[in-house]
Amino acid sequence: ALGGACLYLFAFSDPRHALVLLARLPTVRLHAVAAARAGVAARGVAGFLYQPWSGIPFKVWAIVAGASGLNPIAAIPTFVVARAFRMAIFATLARVLANRFLDFVRDYFLFLLVIYLTLFFFGWWSSVRG
Repeated sequence: ALGGACLYLFAFSDPRHALVLLARLPTVRLHAVAAARAGVAARGVAGFLYQPWSGIPFKVWAIVAGASGLNPIAAIPTFVVARAFRMAIFATLARVLANRFLDFVRDYFLFLLVIYLTLFFFGWWSSVRG
């Protein structure tokens, strides 16, 4: 939340430099910037409720919204709540699944870890590669 607020406030206070920085950030694609701009233009601050589910990195939304001049007093609490809600959903889902399959998770922990890391790094590699 603190890092997101700092990034947003940087973009809000110096939009020109923030947009230059956005073009140089790793894993940022032009289509993601265009989609974030469209989301901010269409929904304003409420666009941050959609951001965690959009597949577009938060750094893109924060810089685009901050550079567009959305009120930080409304935007920062909105994106903190939206991202916290997504994290709470996935943490609860993980807890329910782990409790439901406690024996399986305990017995096959290393296997599950290898599968998770493989899928995570494949997804990361795919996004970095473009």
